[in-house]
Parts: sequence; C-alpha cells; structure tokens
Amino acid sequence: SSSYELSQYIGGAELSEPELISHTDAVPMEVAPLKFCIPHVAVSFGPSGQLVWVSPALASEGEPAQVELHSLEVILCDTHEQQDMRDFPGPLAKEDLHKVDAINFALQMSEKCLKDEKLEDATSAALLWHLLILLCRQNGRIMGSDVAELLMRDSSSLGACGVSDDGDGETLIDLSETPTSEKETLNFADLLTGYPPTDKEAAKQNLQRYTKLLLSGRKKEALESAMQSGLWGHALFLASKMDSRSYNTVLSRFTGSLAPSDPLQTLFQLLSGRIPASWSSEKWGDWRPHLAVLLSNETGDPFIHHRSIITMGDTLASRDMLYASQICYLTAQCPFGWYTNRSERLVLLGSKQR
Repeated sequence: SSSYELSQYIGGAELSEPELISHTDAVPMEVAPLKFCIPHVAVSFGPSGQLVWVSPALASEGEPAQVELHSLEVILCDTHEQQDMRDFPGPLAKEDLHKVDAINFALQMSEKCLKDEKLEDATSAALLWHLLILLCRQNGRIMGSDVAELLMRDSSSLGACGVSDDGDGETLIDLSETPTSEKETLNFADLLTGYPPTDKEAAKQNLQRYTKLLLSGRKKEALESAMQSGLWGHALFLASKMDSRSYNTVLSRFTGSLAPSDPLQTLFQLLSGRIPASWSSEKWGDWRPHLAVLLSNETGDPFIHHRSIITMGDTLASRDMLYASQICYLTAQCPFGWYTNRSERLVLLGSKQR
C-alpha cells in the first residue's frame, strides 16, 4: 500500500519524538548598579536657615554617620546675598508684614537696579519692581489702563516712542508734552502718509484731481489718486461705498504707510483680528508703548488679545530682554510652572507647586 511504500523512505529516527531541550541552567538576573559606589556626603537645607551636613559612612559595617548643623548666616556673613536676606522684610504674609514695608523694599530694589551697571536692561528690571508696587497698592486688582499708565510714565523723555532720530522710526504719536512751533512742524515729514508736507496750493490741486476723476466716473483711478496724495479720509469713505476688496486694500495701504515702531501699527493689526507682526522688525523701537496700547484696548476676541501679549513677551525673551518679557507674561496672567520644564514662561523659585 501507499503507506507501506512511504515508510520505506522515512527512517525510524525521523518518526521518533524529538528530544526536549532541558533548560536547567537559570538565567542570571541583571542587577542595577549602585547610584554611589562609595559613601558620600549628604547635604540639605533645614529650618531656620540651617545647613544639614551628614558625613560619609558605611552603615552596613557599623560605621556611625555624623550629623552637623551649620548656620547659613555665619557661612554667608560677608556676602551680598546675606545682606539682601537681612534687608528682605519677609515673610510675605498679611498678618506679619505691613504693605508699606513691602512697597518701600520694592522701591529700594528698583533704585538698586538702576544703579547696577552690570545689569542688562536695568530699566525693565526697575519697571518690573514698579509693577509689583502697583499690584501691592491696589491689592492685586489692576486694569490694563493702570499698567499702561505705568509703562508710559517715563517714555516722554524718550521722544517719540523711544526711537532713534535716524528718520526710520517716525510715528503718529509724540509722547512729549512740549508744544512744537509751527516752523518746526513744517520741517517734519507727514507721519500719516510718509510724504513731505504740501502747502495749501498743492493740497488743493490734489483734491481737484481727485474730484475730476470722480466727475468722470473713474472711481478706481480716483481712489488710487487719493491714496497717493495722502487723502486717506476721502480714500476710506470712497472705498467703503465700493466693495470690500477696495476697502481692505485702502486699509492695508494705510497701515503699511505707518512705521513699524508706531504703536498704532500694533493697534490696527490687533483690531483687525491679527496678532501684530511689527515686532519681528529690527526697527521696532521701544517696547513699552506697544504693550501699553495692547493693554488699554481690549478687543472682542480675548484669545487674540491674550496671545498677542504672550507673543510680544516671547519676542522680547528671544532678544535677551528677560525682565521686559516677564512684564508681558505677568500682565497676560500666565500661570507659574515647573523650572524643570523648559517651555514654561514663568517659574516661582522655591515654591511648592501642587
């Protein structure tokens, strides 16, 4: 039969059951290495300004460990840090510290920042202390206009928004309260249009040209003539009666005529529902008027408003203006995070965050 023929080709060894492999030898388990190979000193901070020091010892061999308590005040007796700790009026508790003492300490720290020649961006550091003073005086309840007033308190001495006089930073806002004479005004360029000032005859000719184009029914050419001549009022009104595309074009041309350092550029972009992009310019100028105009003018979109202030803080942080960026984060009410997370914007050192 076929089964008999098949058995002739298959050996008996192949038909036998396979031998089971014995795993009698146990696999050695991996042992994690010790974190410290030899005894080491353990140091930690204790209560009441003490430093706890534990000597190295092998407890498994019966060696006793010696514990020593040292006073940080004695160790740091001749350092500036110890003097700062003596001057600090803490703890910051309502029942232990009067508000006036906290304000006086913040004023001293603000003056110290301005006198420190090694401190980068000392003006912003002093301004940060004044923001804390404002929060303390008003029991933590402040409005955006309050912070804006604080930001613009010293900006009048910087001229027009703290921009250099190279001609590229002209703005619509002059923060100085000193009136300028008519003769001096004629020497400046028209800050609204960017064109040189024209006399009454030239302005009359521009208006006549604009009117003739409208009388001929050439509205698009009249609109272009109005924008080139700086007749922005006529251009905006005419575009509003034409179509949305023409109106948006006039708005874009008008805002584009403003200098990047002008805080109105920031405001108009914010009111248009966009995060202001003027901060990416190297000719940004002083950051304080830009933050002031954001805080004083809330929009219907809280997310865009909040995100704009945070973006401004990120821009300042990228330019190594740490204290200025922290002012933005505080006014935007950014939450405090963990110092181990590098993406956190604000970290309160020494606190237990749960």
